[in-house]
Amino acid sequence: MHTLLPSCRPTTTLPRRGAALIIAVICLLFAGALSLSVVRLVVTQQRQLEREEWATQAALLAEGGIARAIQQLNNSDAYEGETWQPEVPGEGAQPARVELSVEHLDLEPLGPRIRIEAVADYPDAANHRARVRRSVVIPVTDGTDALSTSL
Repeated sequence: MHTLLPSCRPTTTLPRRGAALIIAVICLLFAGALSLSVVRLVVTQQRQLEREEWATQAALLAEGGIARAIQQLNNSDAYEGETWQPEVPGEGAQPARVELSVEHLDLEPLGPRIRIEAVADYPDAANHRARVRRSVVIPVTDGTDALSTSL
């Protein structure tokens, strides 16, 4: 007859199960941290792209503002500048503002000149905007207030 004796061998499956669980948790934490880093990178790149888009739009608005001021000066000698709020076309376009100022200069050796400055904000918001400043000095032709169109 055979008698069954209890085995004296230690069971190693329990510590292995615990080690596998710890490894799985560490892998999940690592994957989560990696995913969070990728999301942060994408958000940062999106914000940078938005800022570059705003700066480009503000530069175009400033150039357009200078052209507008030249046209206004050719129409009226009394034009001294304005706050121009153009409608920006396109999907997702935001309000814009361009401050235009005109200064008449009398430079002796060069003759009369007009200095036009444009400060464009896009979008027109107190925070989170791009601001571009452009200025140009244009000679007055024939002693009149008609501006030469060649810059």
